[in-house]
Amino acid sequence: MRHLRTDGILVAGFSAGGHLAASLATRYKQKIYPAIDALDDTDARPAVVGAIYPVISLSPDIGHHDSTSNLVGPNPDAEAIARHSPALQVSTETPPMFLAHAVDDAAVNPANTLAMMQALMTAKRPVEAHFLRKADTPSARGVPASPIGRGRTCFTLGRRPTLPDKPRDGINSMTMEISRRSLAKWAAALGSAQFLPRLASAATISSETQADVMAFVNPALRPSAAVVARMTAEHGTPSDATLATLRRPHPEVMPKRLPDVPVDEHLVPVPGGPAVKVYVINARVGAKRPAVVHMHGGGYIAGTADFEIGKHQALAQQLDCVIATVNYRLAPETRFTGSIEDNYAALKWVHDHAAELGVDIARIAVMGESAGGGHAARLAITARDRGEVPVCFQTLIYPMLDDRTGSTIMPPFPVGAIGWNAASNRYGWASFLGMEPGSSSVPASAVPARVTDLSGLPPAFIAVGGIDLFVTEDLNYAQRLLNAKVPCEVLVVPGAYHGFDIIAADTPPARQFTTAKLNALRRAFGNMDV
Repeated sequence: MRHLRTDGILVAGFSAGGHLAASLATRYKQKIYPAIDALDDTDARPAVVGAIYPVISLSPDIGHHDSTSNLVGPNPDAEAIARHSPALQVSTETPPMFLAHAVDDAAVNPANTLAMMQALMTAKRPVEAHFLRKADTPSARGVPASPIGRGRTCFTLGRRPTLPDKPRDGINSMTMEISRRSLAKWAAALGSAQFLPRLASAATISSETQADVMAFVNPALRPSAAVVARMTAEHGTPSDATLATLRRPHPEVMPKRLPDVPVDEHLVPVPGGPAVKVYVINARVGAKRPAVVHMHGGGYIAGTADFEIGKHQALAQQLDCVIATVNYRLAPETRFTGSIEDNYAALKWVHDHAAELGVDIARIAVMGESAGGGHAARLAITARDRGEVPVCFQTLIYPMLDDRTGSTIMPPFPVGAIGWNAASNRYGWASFLGMEPGSSSVPASAVPARVTDLSGLPPAFIAVGGIDLFVTEDLNYAQRLLNAKVPCEVLVVPGAYHGFDIIAADTPPARQFTTAKLNALRRAFGNMDV
């Protein structure tokens, strides 16, 4: 507990004693347990309390250890559980606490410790927590029990502690400040996110932490990043309750349509489902030009194809191509099987109607941003597997490819700290899949990153920001494409957050990003001079 430096009485407990210690911290002078009445009878409030692998549930919403019945009786009701749940009794007077747990503890759900941590953080109480693998605990290596283990990550709230100049006992330490948002990431890593309240504050970044984040943002993008961070804090994490608001149209910010570039609406039949609306931009009968089948972004849960028609008109004009943008069905109302079929139906329709659209069937590319990038990658895989439509190229702009990001794979700080974050990602994937993301039961047919065979796919261009939540999964996918002998060009813009090219389009990093995308498409369509 070296990061919680304070004078006074230290109370600590291991296993069941950890629960008693936490109870003492939160129920001081309330005569809850005889075991701690002696301390209650003194006037010395604990200065620091440690709870190591607390064995009794610290939250009424989390599955209980068998020994719970020893304390509250068999089959306890909610009132009895609440009476013995320290997490429900935290106040602004709760002393600083140290918590430790093994993330793979089979006997005691580590979500107990996370629930306690969240309660302390909500009350703005200092808390230090260590999470480590069971095999890395000192007790597993034959040394006295201690909260410190190799490979641990230590989170401290409220101030930046000072670490020793050299690791102690061969321990490599990393210390960083935690926010409630970071806590949600750890909860997901432990498979316990469903037990933690989805607070709007979970998406906020404290002023000190925001300053830390901004140090990693490209200087040209910092003004827009601050706006994005503030908007994320105001709107919170997407949920079923906020979905309607998230989907509300904002025509005042839609790119203006160009009067001289035609746009036609088509209802394309979808086998086994309703027809999907496809907006065809810049078609010209009798021509033979390249085409882009485009899927919009929105985390699989929001967005519409018509929102960026003005932008696509400009793109079609620049590339002298046809663009067909698909208004695929959204989750959670429609799961992945439906939207995949919407996109494939649009692709096949463009191919089958190439003559009337003025499309060269040998130069049909797929493209998308964010969730649309995930759809584009999935569409390229579906087209390869069905063998009906040749796709010449896939343009994947910060694509959303892996459901495990933010659930079982946690990004390092500051990745995902601006804009679309781990909590939002979990909701988007859960809505799209119809199940919790990250588990081994998630079907590979829904998730490009889970597809084992990437051979035979069209060449790709993948572009992403250096602090975008998707940067690691995108680079991993690019590496796997290359390993499968699929040509892949990759662009990572240092210090760029998710969607920066749209939000800060006039900045040098965004212009560089967009130019690289355009040139990749030009080369794919046969212009090798760029």
